[in-house]
Amino acid sequence: MRTLSVIVLCFLLVAALAPLAAAATIHGTIYDQQLRVAQDVLVSIDTQPIQRILSTDGTYAFNMPPGNYTISLFSARSNISASERVTVAQDGNFSFDLFLLPGLEENEQLYSDISADFTQTPTDPEELPASRPGPWPIVIFLAALAAITGFLYWLWHHLKRARPGEEVITTTDEVRVGTTRPEDILAILKETGGRMTQKELRKRLPYGEAKVSLLVAELEAKGLIKKLKRGRENIIVLT
Repeated sequence: MRTLSVIVLCFLLVAALAPLAAAATIHGTIYDQQLRVAQDVLVSIDTQPIQRILSTDGTYAFNMPPGNYTISLFSARSNISASERVTVAQDGNFSFDLFLLPGLEENEQLYSDISADFTQTPTDPEELPASRPGPWPIVIFLAALAAITGFLYWLWHHLKRARPGEEVITTTDEVRVGTTRPEDILAILKETGGRMTQKELRKRLPYGEAKVSLLVAELEAKGLIKKLKRGRENIIVLT
């Protein structure tokens, strides 16, 4: 039952983090009113939490899950602010240039819908500006950690118990695996001179007190041993 609970917990953890894996990357160049590459522009996008960068070379890049966002611009050189709305309908890698034109967000013709119908020439990864890493490494790490934890717990839980029909028994100073046999108690009694207390016998066997009592009772019923009472202890004697 504990093993099943751990496995279910691991799957729930992975399922909860799975939405983070769906992410898109938007990148591009920022242009001023003269359509020249703008420099020293503060760029932010209203994700949770907000992402904000200072573009000194006129390039930018953001990672975000699908959704509706507003990208805000502020030029430290020309003191011009602008914003553009974008809708990310799927994960992927998109090139999207920004323009420092006041009132840009009011121009419906410039509203950009980045969706499944969005077509573009694939961008060479080496040409992308530096950006924040996506959530994939974290999701993969947590999923792998959950899977390894569940497997190790399952392995430990099953190795802890003996296989069905087999139990661990002790003869002399060694432990071996074999079918439970009352004759093993006879072998231990012979090694100790044919007499020992039931408490000592139980220490030689990896069983509980109830199991040892059943084995002793079985041998006593067959007439192979005798159980003598001495105070609070039972003395097992080989007949």
